[in-house]
Amino acid sequence: MSREVRRVPVGWKHPVEYNPHWEFQSSTMFGRSRPASRLHGPTERFVPLYGEQYTKAHLEWEAEKLKWEAGEHDSLQFSLRYHSAEGFLNRDGEREDPRPYVVYAEDGETVVREFFPTTVQEILEVYPYSEYAGEPTSEDYFPDWGIPEDELGWCLYETVSEGTPCTPVFATADELIDHLATVGQDWDQVPMRRAAAESLVKSGWAPSAMVIGNTFYKGDEDADKLEVRVLGRSHP
Repeated sequence: MSREVRRVPVGWKHPVEYNPHWEFQSSTMFGRSRPASRLHGPTERFVPLYGEQYTKAHLEWEAEKLKWEAGEHDSLQFSLRYHSAEGFLNRDGEREDPRPYVVYAEDGETVVREFFPTTVQEILEVYPYSEYAGEPTSEDYFPDWGIPEDELGWCLYETVSEGTPCTPVFATADELIDHLATVGQDWDQVPMRRAAAESLVKSGWAPSAMVIGNTFYKGDEDADKLEVRVLGRSHP
């Protein structure tokens, strides 16, 4: 799972929801279980939240919607090619069989219509942007803090499912680094190597994993090694 440092108010409490099955769900097929969370109760789980704030996300969504409705969105052009009656030219330059555009009823299963669109407008008539990309809701994003960034705290999040915290919130980056190096992330509570913790926090992000050459690296636990391999430098 990828990791990112998010700036949140020092007193921020990430929202939770009732989940009486957390202990069972946190066990693995090999019989090993996660340690009891220090960040939420035994019958709770975090509600995933996207890292950006709702106002910004909705503005970006509106901008993309305008491009969609004007017929200028790249995805529309791709869909037009993909559903061409002549077939679709894939990345290898090979032509695949033509695939008609399918319109479904509200149940998502009943086919209402099949056709080969010849213009973007034909797609727009049956496929609104809200169906293509959904629509952001404030419940899925961080609040608009209204606080200068230099007054926000530091917290490590995993981002495989929008985002849930792996650590408490700290007032400074150094405090977060120290926590990772002495306590670790909540899911395993195993201290990280300090050099890896420093690289992770100072870079602000790490992938789930990466293979370079024939070596497998974990994004968070090997953050310092990845920095050397990818950027050719390490933190002082």
